[in-house]
Amino acid sequence: MLNTGSLDEAVAVAYGWPSSAAHDPQESNRLLLELNRAIAAGEIDYRPFGTLPTVVPVGTLAPALDLPTIDGGRFDLRKERGHPVLVSFLRHAG
Repeated sequence: MLNTGSLDEAVAVAYGWPSSAAHDPQESNRLLLELNRAIAAGEIDYRPFGTLPTVVPVGTLAPALDLPTIDGGRFDLRKERGHPVLVSFLRHAG
């Protein structure tokens, strides 16, 4: 199973939140909602990928991804080459 604790801790550090937020789902959700509101309102210049282009040209190969799925399986993006794919990252609380 994926250890989400270390991911939550990394998110808290990245945003300058108190480390306690990583272990309190209500607090981390409150902080994320406030961050999303501030980004949408234009109060925060949010560039999570730095200087990467915001539009990737059609035909650009995606990076290799081999990730765990929420049902315990694996997802290998390389196996989907030639097919449209939407990859959604979410926190699995289980």
